[in-house]
Parts: sequence; C-alpha cells; structure tokens
Amino acid sequence: MVTRESGALADTERRAADKAAAERRRIATELHREVLEHTERMVARSGTGDLDDVATEARAALAAMRKLLGSLRGGTEEARHAPQPVAADLVELCRTWRAAGRKVTSHGLPRAAEGLPAAVSLTVYRVVEAALGAGDRGPVRITLRRRRERVHLTVTGVLLAAAGPVAERLRVQVEAGEGELTVDRAGTLRVSLPAGDTPNRAVSQEVTSSPYA
Repeated sequence: MVTRESGALADTERRAADKAAAERRRIATELHREVLEHTERMVARSGTGDLDDVATEARAALAAMRKLLGSLRGGTEEARHAPQPVAADLVELCRTWRAAGRKVTSHGLPRAAEGLPAAVSLTVYRVVEAALGAGDRGPVRITLRRRRERVHLTVTGVLLAAAGPVAERLRVQVEAGEGELTVDRAGTLRVSLPAGDTPNRAVSQEVTSSPYA
C-alpha cells in the first residue's frame, strides 16, 4: 500500500514538473516573440528619424529581454542548475507546440538524436526552439538525420527565422559548433553539424517519419 502511494505521489510530482516546464517554455516563447517585435519596430522607426519612438521601443525591448532572461533562469537554484536540453527533448517540445494549436511534424526523432555529442545535441535543440519561437503561425516540418559522421537538421515553415536577427543569432551559434547554416527566403533552415561516430547503420539513414514524435 505504501509503495503504491509513493509511486502515485512520484507520478503526480513528475506530471506537475512537466507541466511547469511546458509553461516556462510557453512563457519564454511569448517573451522571445515580444523582444523580436519591439526590436523590429525599433529598427523600422530608426529610419524615420523619430528618436523618441526609437527610444520607447528600445526600452520596451530591453524590458522584455529582462523578463525573458528571468523566465529562462527559472528564479530558483534548482532551475539554474537544471540539465541542459538535448536533441531528444525536441519530441516533447513538438508536443508542446502542437498542444498550443500549431501543426508541427517531425521526422527522424528521437532515433537520429541518439549518441550526439552534448554540445551538438544542445545546438540542435536550440536551433529548433528558436525557429519555432520566431513568430510564424503556420505548419512546421522538422527533419533530423545522420549521415557520414554529421547530423543534418532541416526546419521548414519558419519564414521569420530565416532572416533578420534570429537567422544571424542562429548562424553564430551553429558556426561556433563548427557547423554550417543555410537559409532560404521560403522559410527553410538547413543545419549541418559534426556528429562523431554514427551509433549504427540504421541511424545513418533518415528514420521513418512520425507525426506523433
């Protein structure tokens, strides 16, 4: 009886933690979008010469950025020392976006994410996270595959992430990991990163797609 109750309590706590994490991601995404909107308006108004409007938007962008950083830190010692996300966590990230009403399909997850170096795995996650949070509303397709000791990530349907400050930030992040980022005006990101040894031959091919991953 005690064991059953302990298991139920642990399960309840785990579900609560998952919901809290999903809510933090949702808030961070909204704040990230707010930062970008204020930044874009600031750039647009700088061309008109109206310094008062530029200053207003700059202050608003900084305030939103502070909120974003605070939400990402989580405000607790436990949150600050929480493990970094990995590529396999994209399964849950996709579920969160689908639950919010956006059509997100994935191909190759989580199989192609297995055995990636920690830094590469984190970069893959951050690229998809930023692409999904760039502000687009339409359907997104995410493909992850391994080939010849490299991991290839393609994200389509993210027009706002394929240009401007988001694209530049992602380019810097990917190049810091010795990777390559290409974008096109149709809203597609293509990332190639060193992946080390491929765990097995099955992973070297694109894994069968799943709309539920």
